[in-house]
Amino acid sequence: MRVLGIDPGFGIVGFGLIDCGRGMNNFKYVSHGTIKTHVGAEFGSRLLEISEDMQLLLAKYKPDKVCIEQLFFAKNTTTALKVSQAKGVILLEVAKAGLEAVNVTPLQVKSGLTGDGSASKSQVKEMVCKFLELQQLKGIDDAVDALGVAIAGSSM
Repeated sequence: MRVLGIDPGFGIVGFGLIDCGRGMNNFKYVSHGTIKTHVGAEFGSRLLEISEDMQLLLAKYKPDKVCIEQLFFAKNTTTALKVSQAKGVILLEVAKAGLEAVNVTPLQVKSGLTGDGSASKSQVKEMVCKFLELQQLKGIDDAVDALGVAIAGSSM
C-alpha cells in the first residue's frame, strides 16, 4: 500500500511517500519534498498553486491512502485560517482523486514514532530514518514531518 503523508501549509506544504508491506514496521521510502507557493502572490493564487501541484503529485505517485497532519494552533489565528484554507484545497484534491484523507494529530505522530508524545523534532526525524532504514534525510522539516505523518497514519 502506498501512503502519502501531508504537512499542510500555505507557503510550504510538505509531502512524504512510503510503501507499506504486511506486518509491523515494514516501510519503504519512496519520496519526500515540498510544494512551495510564491511569497508575493495573491493568496488565491497561492491556493491555486497548491491545488495544481497536489493534482500532479496524486497523479504521479498514485497513493492508496492519504494522511494529513491535523492542524493545531494556539496563538496566531490569522495563520491558522490561511493554513486551514490550504488544507481545504488539499482535501478537495484528495477527494477529487477518489481518496479519503485520514487526519493524524502531532501527538499521534510523536507517540507512534517515538513512544513519547512530547518528543522533539530531532527525535521524530531520527525515528523516521530508522523506520525507513535511511542513514539520513535531507530536506526541509515540513517534508520530513510528512514522512512521519505517513508512517503514523499508515495503520489508521
